[in-house]
Amino acid sequence: MILHPFLFAIFPILFLFARNIEEVTWGHVYVPVLLSLVLAALLLLLVRIFMRDWLKSGVVASVWLLLIFSYGHIYDVIYKLGEGVVWVPHKVLLIVWLVILSVAFYLVRKSKVDFKVINRGLNFMAGFLVALSLINILLHQSPLDVRPTDSSAQPVGQSAAIDNPDIYFILLDGYSGQQNLEEFYGYDNSSFLNDLKSRGFYVADKSLSNYATTRSSLPSALNMDYLDALSPTGEAEYVRKNFFVHNELVNNNAISRLLKDSGYAYIHFGSMWELTAKNPYADINVNKQSLSEFLAILYRTTAFYPFNYVIGDWLNLDVRQAQWDRIYYQFEELAKMPDLEVGSPKFIFFHVGIPHGPYVFNQNGSFVVEEKDPAVGWEHAPESYLNQSIFLNRQLIIAIDSILSQSKQPPVIILWSDHASRAIVLDKDVDRVADISDVALRSYFRNFGAYLLPDNGADELYKTITPVNIFRVVLNKYFGANLQLLPDISYMDTPKSGYKYEDVTSRVAYE
Repeated sequence: MILHPFLFAIFPILFLFARNIEEVTWGHVYVPVLLSLVLAALLLLLVRIFMRDWLKSGVVASVWLLLIFSYGHIYDVIYKLGEGVVWVPHKVLLIVWLVILSVAFYLVRKSKVDFKVINRGLNFMAGFLVALSLINILLHQSPLDVRPTDSSAQPVGQSAAIDNPDIYFILLDGYSGQQNLEEFYGYDNSSFLNDLKSRGFYVADKSLSNYATTRSSLPSALNMDYLDALSPTGEAEYVRKNFFVHNELVNNNAISRLLKDSGYAYIHFGSMWELTAKNPYADINVNKQSLSEFLAILYRTTAFYPFNYVIGDWLNLDVRQAQWDRIYYQFEELAKMPDLEVGSPKFIFFHVGIPHGPYVFNQNGSFVVEEKDPAVGWEHAPESYLNQSIFLNRQLIIAIDSILSQSKQPPVIILWSDHASRAIVLDKDVDRVADISDVALRSYFRNFGAYLLPDNGADELYKTITPVNIFRVVLNKYFGANLQLLPDISYMDTPKSGYKYEDVTSRVAYE
């Protein structure tokens, strides 16, 4: 039986799934698996027309599939070997790939060896790779029947009247505080900070994030508590590892529940990240549709991806172009929020996926064409990160001015980042937080926080406030709640340690 083309076709998908087991479920895998199996069948039939031998056709189809799915990985390896200075343009690498495809076809067609033995060997090899990925998935898959316990947040003290303020909760993914921008990028961000202050914002210039990643920071901030307190087991790492518990804490979070119970409409601006792309509990979801993040990343590894530059992205398959379009769309829709009539005050959750990568914006907002600037992928690229931050500054001021000028009542606007830029990339093999330098930790935790709280709400704020306490202040001030502020703590973890969180507050705190 000729199984290896089909097994090689699904292996890259299962491998990517296994590498991202905490981010995606089987539901993300079905469509790409089906499409890959169809591709394998079509290639096998196409080669069979010219080869007239099923065994040889199977070998050629497998070689072609491996080349198709390895293209993006090879491109990235070449770029890294060139250290960002020398790289191979897509058109050159595609020509090399076509030559290899043609040579493989020719050599197999002319070969006189026994392809029954080769077929058995390839079946075994492909089966082994698929089995290895499946075992990894099954060993780490979160149990399906686990759900989080209810948050410990207390109910707010009053119902929301029609004249209560709209609340904008704007997450700036990976935005760094002023000192980090100066230390790691040599950039003075005081002009933007002064623009915010002149509009009434309180800038927490010694702010720290509670965790080093979005996946850890977001459920904590949205539920106003630390992960160990939110975990059904009392262990913070359980939330980090369990897909279903984590997703429920983000989607059905304490803040949106409390505000909805108080009469607010929940409007969710989704990002490209699967977890915040759409919220099933929101009254209105705002996002520009494109491929799921899982599909987009998979597509970017294939040899089909470069053809976006030739035929254009008319199928909306390019994750980078989709990100550029999405963020402009988000800000356009955000400006409309004050005039949106929903019969109640509004809670707007807005996850803008920049300045975090992928890096798609120049300072002037134009699209960064990857072919011209290879340092625009997912890994940290200082110049690209800074360009994207400067662009974001301008968009935020425009949006804030629009919101303030159109709002009938002064709104609450919370600008915060889930972590800093993470300018110092850590070794993936580091297994102890103690082995991470203080400088590297600062690049992770010195985040950004600026808050517009009308009616003297800023009196309750302080320079070192962390995200876990922001909504405790808001609910106490505007809803008569009586929530105690928690100690402001920063926790670091490493995958190698099994996500065991350690207190690093003293190592990242400002002097």
